[in-house]
Amino acid sequence: MMARATYGYYRSPGNKLIPEPTEQNILKEIRALRDEGYSFRDMAAILKERGIKTRDGYDWHYQRIEIVCNQKKIISPICFRPSNTVREYLVKFTRDGVSDVINKLVEKHIQRRKNNGTE
Repeated sequence: MMARATYGYYRSPGNKLIPEPTEQNILKEIRALRDEGYSFRDMAAILKERGIKTRDGYDWHYQRIEIVCNQKKIISPICFRPSNTVREYLVKFTRDGVSDVINKLVEKHIQRRKNNGTE
C-alpha cells in the first residue's frame, strides 16, 4: 500500500508525485493569507467562510493548515512568520543599531541560562 500523497499532489501509478490543480490553488490561497500575516486559526476561519474544504470534504482546522505549511517540499518557508520577539528585535535593530541589539540579545541569553541553572 502506498503512502498518501502530500497535500497538493496525487500519486501516479509509478508512485511519482503529480501536482493536483485544485489543491495547488488552495495552497496558493494559504500562501497568500500567510503572507498577509494571518494566523493558522484565522486562515482556517477564512477558508471556511469561503467554502473551501479539505481533500476529504471537511472544513479546514488550524492544525491541518499548520501541518500543510510544515511540509518542507511545499510551502514551509513561505508560511514561516517571525514571532513577536523576532519582530521586536528587528525593530530595535533598525532603531538602536546593531551592537546595542546584539548586546541585549547576549544579556538576555545569559540571564535565561542563569535562571534555568545551566550556567
